Amino acid sequence: PIANCCQEFEAAGHEFSAGMIACMFDAHVRFGNLEEAEAYFKELTTSAPSFTLDHFKVVDFATLLVTKGKLKDAVSLLNKYPANIRGKGSMVSISRNCLKLLTAMSESGEGAASTRDMLSLLVQQGYCTVNNIMLGPLIRAHLNR
Repeated sequence: PIANCCQEFEAAGHEFSAGMIACMFDAHVRFGNLEEAEAYFKELTTSAPSFTLDHFKVVDFATLLVTKGKLKDAVSLLNKYPANIRGKGSMVSISRNCLKLLTAMSESGEGAASTRDMLSLLVQQGYCTVNNIMLGPLIRAHLNR
């Protein structure tokens, strides 16, 4: 259904704005469609290189990459897009996304060291802080061995 809408939109002579491309990218990330998400991400970074993805979309995309076995791509993404979080409320909100990413890491079979490295990267890039909730997936990774 999404593809049909896009084709109709383009067939009518309209062009997608960077925000619209970001929405399409986010929809595919949420539905777990990695190939489509990667295509929209590439289109977004090519057609609007100065467009800034919000930190929620970055972490969610990293989570999808991890669940699809692309850990190196997830790490590269997080290194390229440090968080730009303002306000305590935003930090609390993004923590949920970080927890999902860390949980995906702990379940990926990459091991506890990789989960710990991901937590360190998230902290280093300003996405979250270390607390007992964020350490939960690291503990589970040790137990999943």
